[in-house]
Amino acid sequence: VNQVLPFDDSDDTASDLIKQVFDIYNGYNVNIYFANGGDRGKGNVPELDICKDLDVVMLWGVGGGKIQSSSWLINGGKDE
Repeated sequence: VNQVLPFDDSDDTASDLIKQVFDIYNGYNVNIYFANGGDRGKGNVPELDICKDLDVVMLWGVGGGKIQSSSWLINGGKDE
């Protein structure tokens, strides 16, 4: 890790972070990537539009198959 950026996720997305990274690195002639876990697809990623608008490369299935849901862990192991 060479940089940590705080961001506003009050809209339940990482769109603010994606915009910050774009603003920092746009102009350096580098690709910007947004990684999605194994449970994400083009139908359930709210950041898809901002990535398309900013030409951010979407990566899919990062981390392999999903073993358990972070929502399940947050809810103390109880099904939603």
